[in-house]
Amino acid sequence: MSDGDAVSITVIANGVAPCGDSPMATSSCTAQNCPAVAVTINGLAASYCADDTPIALSGTPAGGTFTGNGVTGVLNDQFDPSLVGAPTTTVVYTYADANGCQYQAQQTINIAPPLATPVVSCGAVTTNAVTFNWANIGVTTYNVSVSINGGAPIAAVANTTTYTQNGLSAGDQVAISVIGVGTAPCGNSAAGTQTCTAQDCPTITPTINVNTEYCRNSAVVTLTALPAGGTFSGPGVTGTQFDPSLVPAGLVTITYNYTDPATNCSYTATADVNIVAPLNAPSVSCLSSTTNSATFEWTNLGAASYELSISVNGGTPTTQGVAATTYTVNGLSVNDIVTVSVVAIGTAPCGNGPAGTGTCTAQDCPAQTLTINGLAAQYCSDDAIVTLSATPAGGTFSGTGITGNQFNPATGYGRSDGCV
Repeated sequence: MSDGDAVSITVIANGVAPCGDSPMATSSCTAQNCPAVAVTINGLAASYCADDTPIALSGTPAGGTFTGNGVTGVLNDQFDPSLVGAPTTTVVYTYADANGCQYQAQQTINIAPPLATPVVSCGAVTTNAVTFNWANIGVTTYNVSVSINGGAPIAAVANTTTYTQNGLSAGDQVAISVIGVGTAPCGNSAAGTQTCTAQDCPTITPTINVNTEYCRNSAVVTLTALPAGGTFSGPGVTGTQFDPSLVPAGLVTITYNYTDPATNCSYTATADVNIVAPLNAPSVSCLSSTTNSATFEWTNLGAASYELSISVNGGTPTTQGVAATTYTVNGLSVNDIVTVSVVAIGTAPCGNGPAGTGTCTAQDCPAQTLTINGLAAQYCSDDAIVTLSATPAGGTFSGTGITGNQFNPATGYGRSDGCV
């Protein structure tokens, strides 16, 4: 029977002859209604994500049983959202009391699919930027976290399915984590990850257009290089100007730094330049002189040879090349003034040095007293020939009646009395 059922009964007493059965007696009775009992399902949410873990089921009053799509467990006391396979399901709790009265409670549950994990791929890559792409998983916002070369994560928010990390250097590695921002009950997606690498710098070899040697007195040089647009540095360099006079003789290095504006890649070129000290003007002096010669000397400048310009008494100069650092001008006359201009012969890049000039004067004749020895003041024309001598010896005699070093009075007379 169920609660509230009405029951009628008819009773006849079975008799024997001669009276037989008794008259029929009828009576009716109604079963009591089940008492009101509040039956509830405890702790079951209205919505679950399909990947949620199983939930323990309980009901009030205890002791009932659960049924429905997704109900599982040895005692059917768990609800597993992953087993539903549909957008909704109904869980029913049935309870029977000691009198056999049954009570039920039921709850409709919504099952939502979880967000897919973003599948991230590398997009456009340059030397200073990396782009990541991923498929749309049905949300409008993504939480992005990037790390450059293993450094501290950088958080960002993307409202599209692409993200570009700029400001990189060539070869930088960028790791990204992308999480789709979802709503309850599933919430955010799992993180999709990827690592992309910025391109290496292309090979560019800058060149500096500069000579390998300059004289220290050379003019200021305007520096150029390829590719253009870089900066120069080094001894004697100001901007794009190189002044050899500002650096000591020897080897100097000029550096050119260039940054490619398209790739932000940096390149360096160097050029070694030898600075040569110019030859100085020789210091020319008169070393010595005679009545017919003058000897000059000058400082040794290390030149292989010297070119001399020689002028006597302001006359037309003559040239002479010498390797030594002295030179004697011969064939002079007493008191001749000799001017010598000396140029040290150099090689590139400096070439010849400036001229050094010196003056020397041939000596004057020394004071000398000549004496004719043994010659009388008078001779007769018929006197014998006289051999002449003088002091100092070595000179020559001349005059009437003189032949060589002999005087003949016979040919040398000049008076009427025959005396010489």
